[in-house]
This record gives sequence, structure tokens and C-alpha cells, in this order.
Amino acid sequence: MVHPRGGLALEDILHSWKSFTAHEINKRLSRTGPLWQKESYDHLIRDGDDFRNQIRYALRNPETAGLSGWTWVGSAYDGEDVAAGRHDHGLRRDAAATDEYVPSYDPFSYERRKTDVLTVEGHELGGDRTVRVFTTQENWNALAHKINKLGDFKPEIVIEKSGVLEIDPRDEAAVAELNHSPVAKLVTVKDGLDLEPIHAFRQLAFVIDARHPILLKDTLTPPQGDTDFLQALLPGARVIGSLLCDGIGDAILVRGETAPGQSLRLAYNILQAAGTRIFKTDYVACPSCGRTLFNLQSTTQKIRAATGHLKGVRIAVMGCIVNGPGEMADADFGYVGGAPGKINLYVGKTPVKFNIPEAEAVERLIDLIQEHGKWIDAPAGEPVEV
Repeated sequence: MVHPRGGLALEDILHSWKSFTAHEINKRLSRTGPLWQKESYDHLIRDGDDFRNQIRYALRNPETAGLSGWTWVGSAYDGEDVAAGRHDHGLRRDAAATDEYVPSYDPFSYERRKTDVLTVEGHELGGDRTVRVFTTQENWNALAHKINKLGDFKPEIVIEKSGVLEIDPRDEAAVAELNHSPVAKLVTVKDGLDLEPIHAFRQLAFVIDARHPILLKDTLTPPQGDTDFLQALLPGARVIGSLLCDGIGDAILVRGETAPGQSLRLAYNILQAAGTRIFKTDYVACPSCGRTLFNLQSTTQKIRAATGHLKGVRIAVMGCIVNGPGEMADADFGYVGGAPGKINLYVGKTPVKFNIPEAEAVERLIDLIQEHGKWIDAPAGEPVEV
């Protein structure tokens, strides 16, 4: 791993997972020569983009380009290579390569890991299947009396019955045994390790074959007794959400929150926030400013009350037409202040209805959703708050 020299800082280039990646590549390619050479350090500091390209190239498996025996020496070669016009991603031919390791994810671009599909407790996971929600047997038992009322929000798989394989990603023997398995296995990081969960799961995804699905956990040291919900929410969202946005994770388990119902709500809301599994209406609201043309809080509450049962629909509530349309992201429908007391309605980023009286606007929004085939009637029975 590179260390700062001459007072220079690496924080703009070598964040935690990049440092780990550099270390792992160095380990993997050590038999053909060092990847991070001291004479190239200053070049690394000067040129962060080149650093990204070197790591990206190595992660994408250099043997596919016939370069598995090359060693990085910076963005240029020695005089002979430059004169010959050689520009092979800063790699130089070395001894014959014998290590043909293929990392299972690229940390520089989003793409979900292409795992095999497994069936666990009657649920398919991995591949392009839905990211599943695990729970403990204790929490399952606590929720058993109302599971049939939970609809789409129920726990799906009990970890104690799942057959998940727990390993230390630093244990080369265990990793090798897993990668030589003739069948794909559901894998997670072993509890009790002295690793930060984000780094542990990134390392796991880096060293195991892509065919093995991964169960994410918000903590490797489950708390005992009652916990404060906010103290569980932030670490859980940070750990699991970050990994899902990396493309890592085929199932999740929340244990930082010990209350069964709260842990379930937190798990599903993390999936929703990461855009991984949409199970309820999603709302995008502007933070409001001096241009806001209606009471944003009360209006959003009215819209939520009328549309909160629309699974998978995203609605933007924007205070004005100045910045609102640009802030709607990828919302399906938009409710935007057009003038004092008047509302414009959008489909995507396209305005379709103008100057609707504010008193009628929520009903007109419902009509618009119906026109585009996204409306369903609210189900009968007690609503489940998730």
C-alpha cells in the first residue's frame, strides 16, 4: 500500500476502499513485480484519473486483453516503449503470469454483481432477483402473529435456517475453498471480526467468485438488549446503503435495531432509499425557499394520504417552477407551484396541466396518475406503517 511522502496527502485519491483495492492488486500481482513502485508515487499524487484507470483496468481482468503478465509503471513507459508508441494502460510486459484472478465487482462504476440464482427457504435470490430481507429466528417468532397482515413488508428468510456460509474475507484458505466449490453458495462476513462492515463486505466481494450471492449485515457485533432507533438507523443505512450502491448484496439483515418491527421497517426503507427494492410510494420534495408558492409540508401530507398505497410510483412535490422541474430527478409525476394559488402537473419532466387551483390540485394529480395506468385503489383493512 502507498504511504504519504513529503507531507503529501492521499485523501482525494486513496479513500478506504481504494486503499484496500491497491493493496489487494499488489498482493495478486506480486509474483510478476510490484504494482505500486516508489518512483511512481509522485505521479499517483499528481494524476488521480490515471490512478482510477490503473485500478479499473486491473479490476477488469487484464488477462482478457492478453496483459496478465504486465506490471504498472505509471502512465508512460521507459524511452523504448514511448518511442514505439506503446500505450497499454501503463502496463509493461514482465515475466509470464500465473495468477488469473477476476474480481467480482468494479468499485468505480455501478453494476450489480452477476451472481448465480439460489433458492433459499422458498425465495429466489441473487442474479437479477429481488434483494431479500432476512431476520433472526427470535424476531420472526415475535412477528409471527401478524405476518399475514404485513403484506409486502414481511421478513422473508430466517438466517438460522438459510445455510449461509460465514467466512473471514482475510482467510485465504477459506476463500480458496469457497471458490473451488462446484456450486454457488450464499456467503456473508463472519460475526466478531475486527473489521469495519463496509470494508469487510467490499473485501469479501473482491476476493470471492462473482457466482456467490452475498448477504449484507449492518453490524458484525449485534447489540444485546434494547437499542436507540436513531443510533441503529444511521449506521445501518450507511453500511447497507453504501454496499447496495456499490452493486454488492443479494439479501440484507438488520440487527443493529433489536425491536422486531423497527428492524423490519429499517431494512425495507434502506432498500427503498437505495433504489434497490421499491415497495411503497416514493416522494421527492424540495427543501423550500422564498419562491415556494404553497405550504410544502401540509401539501405533501395531503398527497401522501391520497397516494401512499401506490407501490413503485415516485411523486415530486416542488414549490416553484424555477428550480422544481430540475430537482424532480426521475419522478413519475410532479406537483409544482406555477403561480400563487396555482399548480402545474408534470409527467416525468414534461408539464402537462397548467394553472390548476390549489384546492383541486391533489384530485387532478390522482386523475393524471389514473390516466397513465399507475393508479390502484387502496387495499381494505388496517394499513401497515413501514
